[in-house]
Amino acid sequence: VKSKLKGHQKRVTGLAFSNVLNVLVSSGADAQLCVWSLDGWEKQVSKFLQIPSGRVPAPLAETRVQFHQDQIHFLTVHETQLAIYEAPKLECVKQ
Repeated sequence: VKSKLKGHQKRVTGLAFSNVLNVLVSSGADAQLCVWSLDGWEKQVSKFLQIPSGRVPAPLAETRVQFHQDQIHFLTVHETQLAIYEAPKLECVKQ
């Protein structure tokens, strides 16, 4: 083991690499996204997905991530929610 990445409160459910930005995006059952630098494996930024009001997050919910071919934008899926983010700042472009 080279490095242990600490950031999620629950299990990790998705990973996506960007060769262009030199980052790893992780998603977890805690509805959290984390961006990690591949140089030193430091966490750059993290954000919890916004769950619609009135909804209770499912305990077994999985969050998935996949980079677009431009390696800058990525799609995230959590329960019935879709969103497009721009890495590495985790700016939500569309939800």
